[in-house]
Amino acid sequence: MVKWSFAYHQLRCDAIWQQYAKDGERFRRRIRQVESIYLEPKLQVSQRKKIHEDRFTTLQEEEDSKTKTQTIAKTQTIAAPQQRHKPIAAPPHGNDHCASLLRTASLIFLHYLYMLKHYLRNINLNASSANYHQEVNEKLLFCVRNHAHLVKYGFKILGHTQVLVLPFQVAGISVLVAIVLLCFTFEGSLSSQYFRLAAHLFLAILLVGCAVSGQGIEDLSPEIADALCEVDWCDWDQRNKRIYLIFLTGTNKTFKIKYSENISLNYKLGVQIIKAVFSAMSVIYSLQRQKMN
Repeated sequence: MVKWSFAYHQLRCDAIWQQYAKDGERFRRRIRQVESIYLEPKLQVSQRKKIHEDRFTTLQEEEDSKTKTQTIAKTQTIAAPQQRHKPIAAPPHGNDHCASLLRTASLIFLHYLYMLKHYLRNINLNASSANYHQEVNEKLLFCVRNHAHLVKYGFKILGHTQVLVLPFQVAGISVLVAIVLLCFTFEGSLSSQYFRLAAHLFLAILLVGCAVSGQGIEDLSPEIADALCEVDWCDWDQRNKRIYLIFLTGTNKTFKIKYSENISLNYKLGVQIIKAVFSAMSVIYSLQRQKMN
């Protein structure tokens, strides 16, 4: 039952990720267009505008040709059976799968912020010109849209994993208690228990990996907020400062794989599981001593 539950949630997360990748394609294409311009701050505004127009025209032509090719391919294969698209390669369990998807998207967005900081630092000498504030406004709005896009699909993905946190907690306690019982009740040769011990250790490693992935997701929002706080905003006009303040406020939303307000998949939950296991160990040890006496 747990296996089918993990498989279902993994398929749901794959579908959401495919939708995120489809809707966010224009943002990624846009950033690829301007990456070289970020690294060339000494270009004049007219030169930047011309490069933007040339690259947009080229991109539009590529999209038109791609659309025509897809239309021709559909007309030629209309009678053929449809094939399912190969899903994105993912880890074998749902929580780690969601963590890898969300962390990849967040690191891409974090790269945008570092590029913005580098770009603004290089054009800071022209802070008194109107073109400077206009360029800052364009870059800020670009990052705000990407962040809103990331938050929207991030919480949508995490919403399908919150039901797995409680089974994770129960499974973690059960596996560790089983390892403790194996150590306390072990009799005879160790070779007869190799398979049982290896299975328990393998499950324990998977559970630790899930906790590490959950903590990695939880650490994403502070990383984004720290990168945004490093941007030099003192010379901006009032409009850009308001946008920056709204952007900074929006980064306070923390990504968490949580079952409730007090139960989240992170290191804290792992410590709680270990505490519960130690409590079980003390009870078992006390019972054994009473039995011996």
